[in-house]
Amino acid sequence: MTELSYKETWKGEYKGVAFEVMHWRLGWNYYLLIPAEQLPKEIQPKFNLRSRTYKLSDDGREYIAFDYGGAPIISDLDWHGGITLYEKTRDERGKVVGYRLGCDYMHLWDENRTYYLESVVLDAKRSIDVLWERIPNLLMRCSWNGKYYPEKETYLTEKGARYAFVNKPKVETPIKS
Repeated sequence: MTELSYKETWKGEYKGVAFEVMHWRLGWNYYLLIPAEQLPKEIQPKFNLRSRTYKLSDDGREYIAFDYGGAPIISDLDWHGGITLYEKTRDERGKVVGYRLGCDYMHLWDENRTYYLESVVLDAKRSIDVLWERIPNLLMRCSWNGKYYPEKETYLTEKGARYAFVNKPKVETPIKS
């Protein structure tokens, strides 16, 4: 091996949506990490894209990819230069449990421009703001049981933890020693 690859990763959450920012030797990326359970039932099919087979070149080689560039909601999230990554995340049995959507800062117009962590995080947050505009009934994760609930059925504690009201008695019951 002559050269090691390099990558820095930061993880965050904004408005109940997880995101990652990565800085590679070549440039920046950000990704939204959206569990399937966070999406309302009627929206889930719009995120679960079908794969298609494409010919790579004239030599007949084929590859499998997703046509996410024109997908409703997914492609509309005000990505930097447009969405450039769509991945399904799966559990140990192969069931789709979420989506990793993202973009990069390695376009022709990005050459000779400098980006910083703070500006990429702001772009990720803007995509999450647009996600909430497109899906105003996005579900929120309860810290008690990990399940997703409509936002109006949850509350935030003074420490920033979110709980479902149905779990409030469990959360507020002191543990006996």
